[in-house]
Amino acid sequence: MQIIKQVLKKDGFYTGSIDTVYDEETKNALQKWLHTNNFEVKERDDEYMWGSVYRYIKQLQKNGF
Repeated sequence: MQIIKQVLKKDGFYTGSIDTVYDEETKNALQKWLHTNNFEVKERDDEYMWGSVYRYIKQLQKNGF
C-alpha cells in the first residue's frame, strides 16, 4: 500500500499520509489515477488490485517515477 500511495502522491492524486491503510481517500485517489492512466477497465469494487496494475505502479516507483 505504501508504494501505491507514494506514486499516487507523486502524481498529485493523493494528499494523505503514506501508510498501510486503504481508506476512502486512497480509494478515490486510486480511481482517479486509474482513469487518468487508461486503466479504467482494471478498476475493481473490492479491496484488491489487478497484478498488472500493481506491477506497473511498482515499476514507476522503482524508476523514480
